[in-house]
Parts: sequence; structure tokens; C-alpha cells
Amino acid sequence: MITGSSSPVQSHIYNTPGNYEVKLTLETASGCQSTFTDHILVSVLPTPVVTSEATINSITFKWDAVPGANSYQVSTDNGVTFTDPSSGPASTTHTITGLNTNQVVTLIVKATGEGVCQSLSEPLTAKTDLPELDVYVPNTFTPNGDGKNDELKVYSNYIQSISMKVFNQWGQMIFSTTEKDKGWDGTYKGEQQPVGVYIYVVSVTLQDGKTITKKGAVNLIR
Repeated sequence: MITGSSSPVQSHIYNTPGNYEVKLTLETASGCQSTFTDHILVSVLPTPVVTSEATINSITFKWDAVPGANSYQVSTDNGVTFTDPSSGPASTTHTITGLNTNQVVTLIVKATGEGVCQSLSEPLTAKTDLPELDVYVPNTFTPNGDGKNDELKVYSNYIQSISMKVFNQWGQMIFSTTEKDKGWDGTYKGEQQPVGVYIYVVSVTLQDGKTITKKGAVNLIR
């Protein structure tokens, strides 16, 4: 019931979607009453469905426009705080830049419609890519016992597993390993191999599950 010389704005929050009968009763100072009745359909906004695309230092989150929504906000702290997407409150993309390789980000999207109608997406976790350039095999090594560049090794901060093989000029495999920290010292069966060009084949599985295969030549110099 509304009383007073003017009619204040009245509101009611429906927590469950459905059809509702709404009655509004007005009463004048002299006691006259009028009742207005209406039926309304309360619906909820569909949940945003979020996808992602990553580079080595950025992640772009995308979602389809939600019917009935007029703005969006995003959260990267599990819903504690929300901010406008990087491309604007009415847009459907949010890009985070300046990330490290293999960095994880979890995003929640909030869609907002008329009044207080809102819906939240499920949290989506994405990870930046690991660049292939971070798997490095030198083209020269010098196994002369001086403690500098004495082994042919594969270098990367992101190796999960590795297979490395070395072949001589006749195609004979003279070294193989599946140990990340083990390299070829320029010997075969305890004998130093001659100066020259050798072929390596390396297969590396990175921490994100991606497999990189490299094949090339290396110069053995003493």
C-alpha cells in the first residue's frame, strides 16, 4: 500500500522466474483506495558462455551477446570485484595483456539487464602459450674439457619430457637420451668423435602438452 502526498517508487525482487500477479493499492489522504492488478513474467538472463584465445603474453576472452543484457563486467579474482571489459561495457570481449608465458588467468563474466537482473558465467581458466623459440639447440659445441660448452644440450624453461638423438655422417645413431639435463659430450662408446658436422633430432613435450620436434646440424669443434 502506498500512502502520502506523492507516490514513491516501489520495488520488489523476485528470486525465482515465473508468472506473477502484481497488485498495487493506492490510498488518498481521505481514505479512498484504488487497486491496480497486472500479470508479469519474470525471466532470468541466460548464462554467458565464455571462450578464450591465447598468445605468449596475452589472453582474449570472448562470449556471445546475452539476450536481454545491456552491459557486461568481468572479474579475475573469483567474483570479488568486477570491472568493465577492456573493449567497453557493452562489448563481448576482454583482452588481458602483459602476461608471462605459461601464466594462468581465470575469468568470470557478469551480464546485466534491466533493473537488477544479472547472470554470471562459469569461471573459465586459460593459459598463455609457450613460444617455440624457447626451445633452443646450439649449432656448435666444443667438448674440449674446459667447462664451457662441453655438451650438446637442449635448452628451455618449459620442458616436461624430451627425446634427443645424434647421428654421424653415415646415419649411425651415436647418442640418445630422454633425460632433460643430459647432453652429448662428443663421445661414442667412450671414444672421442672426430671434428665435423653431426645431425640431431629432438622431440620436446612442453608443460602445456604441446610437442615440438626439431632437426638440425651441429658442428663439433675441439
